[in-house]
Amino acid sequence: MASNVYSKLNQARIKMQECGIKQNGCNDFAKYKYFELFDILPASNKICAEINATIYTQFDDKAHLFFVDNESMERIEFTLPMSTANLKGCHEVQNLGAVQTYLKRYLYQNCYELSEGDILDKTMNPNEQKNNYANVKMATDLPKAEASDKTKAEAELIYKNFVGLAGEGFINQLSLTRMQASYEKLKTEQDFRQFIANSKKNIQEAEKRKAEGGFKDEEIPF
Repeated sequence: MASNVYSKLNQARIKMQECGIKQNGCNDFAKYKYFELFDILPASNKICAEINATIYTQFDDKAHLFFVDNESMERIEFTLPMSTANLKGCHEVQNLGAVQTYLKRYLYQNCYELSEGDILDKTMNPNEQKNNYANVKMATDLPKAEASDKTKAEAELIYKNFVGLAGEGFINQLSLTRMQASYEKLKTEQDFRQFIANSKKNIQEAEKRKAEGGFKDEEIPF
């Protein structure tokens, strides 16, 4: 029977689940754990050797990961938008390396469908979460009308601010990716208002950290 790259990917994902790899990365500021590359790569390399597959990454205007079936040479591609970083005390090459390492980690997580807890929720304190959820509930009561120009302009301003802060390293790539995906789906007034309510907290927190002089080394989300 001919080899099928999708079947091999399913095999790889099952084997990764059976490995029971642990999250060794820890963000002391937001109090959450996350997968680091050295958590994933040893298990991934072993799995690929067992099923005769190869994984490799490359970077251009996007970040790419290719899962290749070595028997049929079929491949599956995973992509993420490229980003930038401006970490304190680092030169351009170090910033580039940080971005590539960060994106590579998320590409591997996408490939193996490794999930983490919702980091956006974990950066919010309980009182602010209650206020935010109350705002979302109010938004759901609105008629599903087309968004006004004023609301669209406010959302666009927040989007640009979010991207700018992410580029400076004050919002992590996962938050940026999720925000961009949400922004692209906005249609109704309700959608835009909910997006604005959900994004403001992260922007306020990032601006606070920026005003305080940035992250400490152990708090940088890379």
